[in-house]
Amino acid sequence: MKKLSHYQISTLGLLGFTVLIIFSGLYSELFRPRVSKKLNKTQLLVNPIRKDILNELNEIKFTNFNNTFTLKRNDSTWSLSSPVRMKASAQNIERILNSLRDIEVKTLFKKDKVNIQNFSLNNPLMNIELRSKLDEVQKIDFGLINSIDDSSYLVVNNMNAIYQTNIISSDLVKLRLSDFIDTTIFPNNTIQIEKFEIISPRENRTLHILENVDENWISSKYNTISNTSTQRKLKRILGINTKVIVDNVDEKTQNFISNYLKNPRYKINITMKSSDKIKSYLISYLVTSNETLKIERNNNFIIKDINENILYLVDKEYFNSFSIRYADLK
Repeated sequence: MKKLSHYQISTLGLLGFTVLIIFSGLYSELFRPRVSKKLNKTQLLVNPIRKDILNELNEIKFTNFNNTFTLKRNDSTWSLSSPVRMKASAQNIERILNSLRDIEVKTLFKKDKVNIQNFSLNNPLMNIELRSKLDEVQKIDFGLINSIDDSSYLVVNNMNAIYQTNIISSDLVKLRLSDFIDTTIFPNNTIQIEKFEIISPRENRTLHILENVDENWISSKYNTISNTSTQRKLKRILGINTKVIVDNVDEKTQNFISNYLKNPRYKINITMKSSDKIKSYLISYLVTSNETLKIERNNNFIIKDINENILYLVDKEYFNSFSIRYADLK
């Protein structure tokens, strides 16, 4: 068998390398993401999330690998309506909305099967559905999050393009039920409170009024009180939280709750500086055992948010917090 010369070996090597380069170029051309050529530079830079919908939101449906969470707006407050009914964490809702507001588009790709698969949009990491007060809907699917080039890829239901944007926080993908729940019951910023009133409905009398006048707290019972001590006491009351919102119970349990709230231990009225609207709450006595609510005798009481029509089940450790003595305020 005749041996190849060094020249022939070099020639064959160069030919093979040339074929490889050509093949690589063809492969790259066939399978590279297809960039949309019909869209001008102005369109490339526009955030596809409609500002008018963001500004007039009525409902958000947020889906990630953990669950689907439905959030509804009532005036300035948000509540979680699914998978459970709870007051929603304003902080995490704002994180989601800020992420949408801060989207910066880098470039666009054609919304075709190849690109949808390349950018993991056939199985999105998360989905956000926005519904406005006018019942307009915008749905956003988030696919690949690429930390190497700080990019995210998303599609919007009414847009015929895939958007490569600045990176969306991966923390949003990991949000769980506990991240959406606000366990507080009362407005807990004492600086924003103008008047706090606690009433005994059974005795039909006001037990105490604390009023904030020119940043100084005044008591209806005591001549001299300390601003620091009063704020501390109010924070103790307003910091009461819950682990359970009572919702979707049978008629028997509804009657059980109603009987306690017909003759509550306390009624609380809170007037905020920012609004003339009074927030009102009923506080029951300690309740007996209940199988549906899964509670034992004298271990819990019920708070009803009258404005929002929400029922909270609260641990008995907080029950004595509503008693305001001079020692708490001096």
